[in-house]
Amino acid sequence: MKKDLQATIQDKTLTDWLKLFECIDACVSPVLTPEELAAHPQIKHREMIEDITHPEVGVIKQIGNPIKLSNSTVITRRHAPGLGEHTKEILNELGF
Repeated sequence: MKKDLQATIQDKTLTDWLKLFECIDACVSPVLTPEELAAHPQIKHREMIEDITHPEVGVIKQIGNPIKLSNSTVITRRHAPGLGEHTKEILNELGF
């Protein structure tokens, strides 16, 4: 069944599939590559990818806050933590 489904999907282009589902009440969306995602108009409009200055590596891209309120602006105060960056701090708070 998996092979049959794959063959059916490969029978049309992504554009063809999107046109087919365009007028149907169904939740259908393509799986995008990271590059396609970054260039997607909705991602750009909602500012979902931000340029953040990291103190060690310079400017990096980071996922923006998904909560958008009409009368306030969300400001990213710091870069995402590195692996284990806060481990000691958290363990100390927990008494370890």
